Amino acid sequence: MELRYRGIVVLQSSGYAFISRPNCGGYDTRRGYRNAYAFEDGQERVIAMPNDLDFSLDYAVPGDVLLGGTGRLGRMAWLGKQLRENDLYLLQDGALSKLIFNEVLECFISGQFIATIILGFSFIERTIAGRLSHVGEKAASKGSSEELIATALQRNWLTKTEHDHINELRTLRNPIVHFREHLAETRPEVKAALNARSTAQMLETDAKQILEAAIHVLGKTAL
Repeated sequence: MELRYRGIVVLQSSGYAFISRPNCGGYDTRRGYRNAYAFEDGQERVIAMPNDLDFSLDYAVPGDVLLGGTGRLGRMAWLGKQLRENDLYLLQDGALSKLIFNEVLECFISGQFIATIILGFSFIERTIAGRLSHVGEKAASKGSSEELIATALQRNWLTKTEHDHINELRTLRNPIVHFREHLAETRPEVKAALNARSTAQMLETDAKQILEAAIHVLGKTAL
């Protein structure tokens, strides 16, 4: 329905009238609204017009917003920078490792960060254990997570820096697979609150760290 008010075209929408008018005001990039004028019951007032009704040629959108939405595109773009697609990766635990790694990536892209954390760290453990088994150290391959990482350091498969970092990542995985007291600072939701973030944001950060480490460990066997 088209109305006219003081010679200006008005679009009727949800009980309010949006008025097409030059120099309608500044653009607020934080809220994503452009100021516009409207009237109700004959009274003119300034309102916030949604982006959906902004057809101006100076409507700019930064790249990270284009990759926004559910976040899937942004996570896929990030993964594309981590994996060297032309490299040949030597899996240390057979075809199952490939399936696990594929599921880690799918979980991360889909925003299933808890699954990414658990499966991603499991992939690191299986990679080390599989390599130990291949070189005949069957007993060592059955060690705990901490023992596997320590053995990899002893065999010079991991540097001291890599060892310490992966060991630190265990503190991200463990509070998810093992119960911690409700207000323990290692719990992701408590850690998120202490850092003024949402639990989902904190889990995504943790998932990304573990996935980076998994890709790094995998890359150590790449050709």
